[in-house]
Amino acid sequence: MKYLILILLMTINGCVERKQKTDDQQTKKTEELVAEANRQIGLPNITKFTEKRFQKMIYELRDKEVSTYSYFMDMNGRLHFLCESIGYGIPAAVQYVSPKKLVANVDKGSHYGEESMPQSEPNGLFMPDSLDATYVLCVDKKGKFHPVYSEPKLIVSPFKLKSVRDLRD
Repeated sequence: MKYLILILLMTINGCVERKQKTDDQQTKKTEELVAEANRQIGLPNITKFTEKRFQKMIYELRDKEVSTYSYFMDMNGRLHFLCESIGYGIPAAVQYVSPKKLVANVDKGSHYGEESMPQSEPNGLFMPDSLDATYVLCVDKKGKFHPVYSEPKLIVSPFKLKSVRDLRD
């Protein structure tokens, strides 16, 4: 019985090592190809880093509690005013905690170790991988903020845009 278990463990270990060796070979070959492409072609000669500077600026502006105006677009491409808002809206699929956690892998007959599992949000619910919806903080007539959920795509602007209809009227 001891020998049978030993042979079984060696077989499982061999399968895991073989897979890792194959993955390592593919990774090594890919790295070699990318290195050769970089040697032959080189990398772009980026000197001003404009896009990175713009992205930094966008992050910093999004971090401020700026007054905004939220709109949705109808099927004819016309904008409709939704509300005065604060901030730029948050995609509904954004998660407060990491969507995955590492857990000890239960023996499934092929390997041991850790695997990635879904992790719930602090409210105990599991978020979808993607969701085409947005939360925007709309301001009521008393100046209080209220989250409004929208599945139509929103346009949130720091200045008023020309729209066909004001929902407040």
